[in-house]
Amino acid sequence: MQEVLLGRGLGARSSEYTTRLPPNALLQIIPSLVRNTRTLGTTISIRRLLLRRAELEAFSICAEAVGANMSVAKVLGSSLLKGSRLEYLGMAKTASVMASQPMSGFLEQLPADKSLKFLDLSDNQLDESAALMLEYGLQNHPSIELLDVSTNPLGQNGLCSLLRLLSSEQCPELCNILLEDVQVASGGDVSEGLFDVDPSGQYSLDMAMPGQRTCFRLLLTNLAQLGGSRSQYLKSAMLTTSPKMPPSPYNVDGVRKKRGVWNVPTSGILSFVLSLNDFFLKDEVESTGLYSEVVERMLVKRKRTWKSKRKTFAVLQKVNSLEGPLFDAFLLALLQDFQLSKDQVMAVYMNQGDKAKETLIRMLPAALNPRSLLHAALNTDSIKDILDFERSARAPLSLNLENPTGHYSLRLEHLPTRTVVQKLLLLNRWQLHLWRKANLVDVSIDGKGKCLRNALLDGKSLSFSDTDWRIPPQGLLTFDFVALYRPPAGAKPIPIETWGNVLAAMQAALTLKKKGHINTEEDDEESAEKVNQAMWALRGISSRVWILSRQLRNLLCIFLHRGDRAAILCMMFLRCVDWPINGKCCQPKFTKSHWKGLSEKLGYMNLFPYGQPEMSFHTIDLAQWEQRRCLHTLVRLSNAEDAVNIKNPVMDKDANPNAPAFQPFVAGIPNSWAEWDNVPAQGIMQCSYNCAVDRQNLKVRRRLAATVGGWANLPDTAFDLWSCLEDVPPEVLKVVVFMIRNWKSTDAAFTALNTQPDNMLNHKEFVDGLAKAGCCRTRRPRLRTTNLTVPVGSRSVPGSPSGEWESDDSVQLDALSSVFRYLDTSHDGDISRREFETLERVWRELQQSMYELKNDLEIFYGSLTKAFEAIDVDESGAISFDEFRKCVEATQFDGPVMEIFMFVDLNGDQEIDGHEFFILEEYSHAPPLPDFTDAKTAKMARLFNQK
Repeated sequence: MQEVLLGRGLGARSSEYTTRLPPNALLQIIPSLVRNTRTLGTTISIRRLLLRRAELEAFSICAEAVGANMSVAKVLGSSLLKGSRLEYLGMAKTASVMASQPMSGFLEQLPADKSLKFLDLSDNQLDESAALMLEYGLQNHPSIELLDVSTNPLGQNGLCSLLRLLSSEQCPELCNILLEDVQVASGGDVSEGLFDVDPSGQYSLDMAMPGQRTCFRLLLTNLAQLGGSRSQYLKSAMLTTSPKMPPSPYNVDGVRKKRGVWNVPTSGILSFVLSLNDFFLKDEVESTGLYSEVVERMLVKRKRTWKSKRKTFAVLQKVNSLEGPLFDAFLLALLQDFQLSKDQVMAVYMNQGDKAKETLIRMLPAALNPRSLLHAALNTDSIKDILDFERSARAPLSLNLENPTGHYSLRLEHLPTRTVVQKLLLLNRWQLHLWRKANLVDVSIDGKGKCLRNALLDGKSLSFSDTDWRIPPQGLLTFDFVALYRPPAGAKPIPIETWGNVLAAMQAALTLKKKGHINTEEDDEESAEKVNQAMWALRGISSRVWILSRQLRNLLCIFLHRGDRAAILCMMFLRCVDWPINGKCCQPKFTKSHWKGLSEKLGYMNLFPYGQPEMSFHTIDLAQWEQRRCLHTLVRLSNAEDAVNIKNPVMDKDANPNAPAFQPFVAGIPNSWAEWDNVPAQGIMQCSYNCAVDRQNLKVRRRLAATVGGWANLPDTAFDLWSCLEDVPPEVLKVVVFMIRNWKSTDAAFTALNTQPDNMLNHKEFVDGLAKAGCCRTRRPRLRTTNLTVPVGSRSVPGSPSGEWESDDSVQLDALSSVFRYLDTSHDGDISRREFETLERVWRELQQSMYELKNDLEIFYGSLTKAFEAIDVDESGAISFDEFRKCVEATQFDGPVMEIFMFVDLNGDQEIDGHEFFILEEYSHAPPLPDFTDAKTAKMARLFNQK
């Protein structure tokens, strides 16, 4: 019979303290040794016992033995490799978690064991690294039935590992993992996101650390299940064995298993790029299907399910047996990695008693189906429960993957909101695939293909590399998301009348019930709530409609606050089938600074005025990818139309924001800039763009919108030409106002001024005709008379008026001459009727703005009469410009306030009386962009206020 040496002390050198026991006797006294505190310093010599006694089936070792003698753990691991028949192994309270200590060495040998049924590792300070090693070591174990990891600081990620182990179909007998007093506070992510939904990104693993070594082994195991070669997913793998040595290529396809364990390096730094792009896109058909369906399929590919009822029962039973923080953490682990059916979701939260509502809120990512939501609504006990549920569910429920463009603020440690980010990035991946396949220009903020812009994590800037799709483990993530889709072929805008019904219903819902006072705090709160509800509803239907840019402008006018209008534009501009050519009609609803902010949110290339770049001013930071793209597009357009179209270009090469030193381009924009690679990547440039009417190449503009902006299916409708009054010189506005007052239209004005039958206006016709009519007059005109001596043959009577009109008002003539130059875009000395149509664009915007101001005043004050009474503070019967401006600003109207005041001030006395004020009503009957809501709004508002 083989014997085992049992002795005291680390060395056990004193023979008087030793005794020889047979193996069976040792097994009988081991429990006593473990319980007896006087034997905590005892070391058991087990080499011969474990390596040579194959019949040994149970073994338990006391608290200090392993920690005191590192060889013990090595012997335990070696015995597993030698084919031990151990079924029970108790190692409770055996130190430690550090790589230099014995427990890690033992755990790394677990894949070789095939006999263990019960493994007790409780109270061992096991962290998530140890949990990863347990997952890898036991995931294919044929016999293990029970694992005890109680009283260990496993953390959230450690629970995820153990849940995956419990669910492994290759570990069929494991039906329970004991988790009593497990600490779930997370101490970091050893795996660096390798097990997220989309773990694609750049990694650098320290192979001397058992935890990261195990991560790589688990990654190799997971990749084997995806099919294909490992190098298809692991790219640019390099191993650095010494800081003094350059990295060398690492052949991931050549890695093999040795005794069930992937034979990977045990030292050095292994870096690689993990890309699951091919995996996610596999079997996805590029059809017109819903984006939400594609994203759901991609998400399911990375989620685990249970194939056997045994595993399903084991996991659900484990979840329902837990309480408190441990239940919350285990539930989070369950939802992170597993795809639950509706019945499985209900099996969890229906067993939580009075915590069912809280549980369902946590399970929202798996519970977004009508059955679960209806059950949740039916089981709420109070209005507070409903509000709590609605508040928690708002982010996932309001996510519309068919039209997700907008601003997001999401906490990453909360799974419902984290899932929103995961879905958005999967959508980004799919749309980027389609975008690149169409060979379109990258319009992202930094040229890396991401739809996320202005991302901040806990207030600090966050950027993604072109290969990185991982989400940070926690923190508040705020960002703007701009989808990479465009209206498809055959997208038909909703009929104008139908859209008018939608606008009427929305305007009626937003109209406050008047209570005899204006703008109280209670009104503000009620108005904000109504706006939130309207936007929620609009977000839901936005993906079901296509609209025109003019219809979007009508929608913007319903919302009084600038921030609300900006949110609506973000939500709807990609739903406009004609946005690149007619989107300019929406720009006047925002000031220049607001439009600049929208360009930062939505992208300079997405808001680039492909169809109507005239009078656009650009400040371009050449260090920014997309802004540099804007300049390149301007250069291409200018080269196709006229090289002089880029006006007044200046550049500060040093890009010094505190003391800019702009220098003009003496020889113009370099021709080499027509090639993208030649555009400089540093400096600040300013310029404007303007093209002569007869040189405008609308086909080139459409082509650039298609090939650069992605708008490949623009309708064959005419350009709805428009002007932004902020870009128009004040003299031009004065001329337009004068023409409308005197000739009712700009076309009639052209006919009246055109004295020659050539359908062209020269300088004399334009300036003298308008001056004679009194336009821009600052002094009284006079008629010039002839001299008293009359040449022979003259028909004039001495001393009589010659019929020629002259003016010594140099200010007037200079102003009219500047307007002539503004209109003469071809610089040929004549204004064609097409060039003269520029004034019609200005009038269209002015008339539309008056119509919208009238509506805003009626909504804010109740009627134009009440508005006049509220504005006329001193009750003088007339309104000064300051009074007018302050009260218009109260409505947050974005538009040409000064120009409207000038238009309605008929006598030019710098005041508006009641008669002049109601000119707003007169010029609002036939706006250029009618919204078809007037009659409907009045009726529906009455119905709404009666409720």
